[in-house]
Amino acid sequence: MKTILALTDFSANAANAIRNAVALANLISGKLILVHILPLEVMTTAESGVYTSFDPVVHEHYATKLNDIAKEIQLENGFRFEVEVFCEHGPFNEVVNALVISSKADLVVMGYRGTNSFLDKVIGSTTAAYMRMAACPVLAVPSASRLWGFSKIAYASDFTGHDQVYLQQLFRLTEPFKTQVFIINVKTKKKAASDAEDRILQDMAKAFPNSRYCITQVKADSIPAGIMAFISDNKVNVLAVSLHERSLLEDFFHKSVSKELALETTVPLLSLPEKPYNLRNHQTEGTETIAG
Repeated sequence: MKTILALTDFSANAANAIRNAVALANLISGKLILVHILPLEVMTTAESGVYTSFDPVVHEHYATKLNDIAKEIQLENGFRFEVEVFCEHGPFNEVVNALVISSKADLVVMGYRGTNSFLDKVIGSTTAAYMRMAACPVLAVPSASRLWGFSKIAYASDFTGHDQVYLQQLFRLTEPFKTQVFIINVKTKKKAASDAEDRILQDMAKAFPNSRYCITQVKADSIPAGIMAFISDNKVNVLAVSLHERSLLEDFFHKSVSKELALETTVPLLSLPEKPYNLRNHQTEGTETIAG
């Protein structure tokens, strides 16, 4: 991992996410990109129809704030890594993905939770929606999180044989940190054991012979409950999920699951996309070619 892109709306929650991004950038001596996205105001008139409005004064205001934060980060961290800023206008998902690809970012960091945060207002829409279409892994950091590294990560697997592309991303991200990765599978009363699981585990071992991980099965009444119990018992500091597990991702952002699972956790959520931009159309060891 070399480049981290951190999104901010200048709230306290976003500031906490940036602190986490700074800590990671420090550990890898990487590049940190600070980004603020301003929506284009869509307006209509009888004469010209639909058009978008761009306010250069507002843009300059937020660009200046970004630059001030960047300077402060560099001073506080002894200029150990490069800091770049982008203040952009446009559709949130499209603009962020364009920046991810153009800057060759390895990770997007977002904050959430807080009554006035734009990431909290859209906790069930923008954050989860961007994760579903993200061009690279996304780390969603709760406001109460104090993550300062990737020492222990739990990856939730459904053991259906779709894990290789996600684990490849995870191991690539965690390589600089010597992370202990737990691959966990939750068994509920509704979920019977599969005869294919032994073969899936063997394939996983062949694909990642040099990676540090252990595999655990957990029994629980529900998948989110089993995952959170494992995280608590093992002091895991990041939960990773694949976007193949869409229902699981939605569970963690859905208020009906219960606040203690989705909204009050201090554990950041790392989503791994099905088709990351840096693996598209490339044959990579341990995985199949991914169509763009």
